[in-house]
Amino acid sequence: MRDNLYKTPESPLTENNEEKGSSIKAIIYGAIFDITGSLILGFMFIIIYTIYMTSKGMPLEGIQNSFQSMDKSSPVSILGMVLGTFISFCAGYVCARKSITRIYRDAFIVGIISSIFGMFAGGASVYSSIELLFLSAMTIMAVLMGAAVWNKRRV
Repeated sequence: MRDNLYKTPESPLTENNEEKGSSIKAIIYGAIFDITGSLILGFMFIIIYTIYMTSKGMPLEGIQNSFQSMDKSSPVSILGMVLGTFISFCAGYVCARKSITRIYRDAFIVGIISSIFGMFAGGASVYSSIELLFLSAMTIMAVLMGAAVWNKRRV
């Protein structure tokens, strides 16, 4: 029996409040989410646009020509850019969830990786250097904003 009834019992339990995270996992998950998400969303966007134009009676050759000669400031192009920016935002959120310690550094690296992938995936043949710089900055800012949202919700 215990000597003092009002004393809390001793326990071997310890609190472990350390948050665990991995920069490598965060960067890999964020980059994979951004790249595959953008590709899947892009393919879905093309399919939906093709179905829409086919329902309007446009022949397949006309649809191919409209994709090749599409103005960068058209509503369809702007919608595609907005959807891609949203995917980058979500990638920043995913990256921050896995990182925990160096959130903004890891998110910045994900933004750089996504921007480089965008340039090599065909962006360099479509956009000028100034436009690529602007789109890369938008990608990096979107990834950082996603990380900031996760960081704010965590606190």
